[in-house]
Amino acid sequence: MLNEYQKKITNHLECGLLVLAPVGTGKTLTIAERAANAISNGFAPERILCLTFTNRAAKEMGERIKRKQHSDADKITVSTLHALCATMLRLESHEIGLPRDFVVYDEVDSIELIQEIEHIDFQEARNIYNQIGTLKVDTDGNLISASGLMMDFFKDLPKRTASIAIEYQRALQLRHALDFQDLMVFTWAMLKENEEIYERWTDLNTFLIME
Repeated sequence: MLNEYQKKITNHLECGLLVLAPVGTGKTLTIAERAANAISNGFAPERILCLTFTNRAAKEMGERIKRKQHSDADKITVSTLHALCATMLRLESHEIGLPRDFVVYDEVDSIELIQEIEHIDFQEARNIYNQIGTLKVDTDGNLISASGLMMDFFKDLPKRTASIAIEYQRALQLRHALDFQDLMVFTWAMLKENEEIYERWTDLNTFLIME
């Protein structure tokens, strides 16, 4: 059962809505109910996009929507943010100079790659990976292109860390790989740089629900 506040969220369909809620407050349930309610109110299910951050949450969300709207649930796109970015980059790869067959490195893959570059223990490699990731996510995009990171991007890191970061990014490129942060910042850069691609993806009239 939804509480009073959750019902207000599920019934708010005509414009954007920002909800801030901590862990364990029923966000996945509320998002699923909102998506199902949108279909009941005439929104085309193929125009509904539900985003979350983990595969587990995405699976749970899809199952909840199916229980409410069984016939239309498969038409809704339920995805993690990283999976959506990967899909967009693959579909537009020929336009932005990325190899279509790129692979995605998760955190462990990325840390192990840093250890290959610099013979350090796992914890130090993880700290460097986190520094690189934070820098990527916090960027304003001026030093990023959709086809790669410019070397000046790492100039504010400590000298040794910057050197490792440059080699790390070069190794990813040689392996046709993107890490989790690359997926987001390259998608952002792609939409920023290419007006045609931007219009193509923003012209979908999608009803977006993000956890």
